[in-house]
Amino acid sequence: MAEKIVPAGLEATYEAIGSEGLEFTNSGSMFIHAKAAASDTLTIVTPFQAEGLELADREIVMGTGDEVFVGPFSRQLYNDSTGKVKLLSANEEITVAILTL
Repeated sequence: MAEKIVPAGLEATYEAIGSEGLEFTNSGSMFIHAKAAASDTLTIVTPFQAEGLELADREIVMGTGDEVFVGPFSRQLYNDSTGKVKLLSANEEITVAILTL
């Protein structure tokens, strides 16, 4: 699912974050390019816990037409028990390209 950036360039493929969210396998060197078609909040779920404390999910508020690069994603903080990162879109208005070097 992740696309590798190469010296010749990359025309990235974007996927919508649907009502169930979007998950991708994370090697620790993954990042995303997110685009908002309308105002929305991108949430990156952080399942990390230490000594009974939970780390809050990372939320990025995006306006119409905004674009943002996020990552790389620490495996310790962002990977779930299956090695995946989960993205959520409050209004389903965000598309993402999942990228790696």
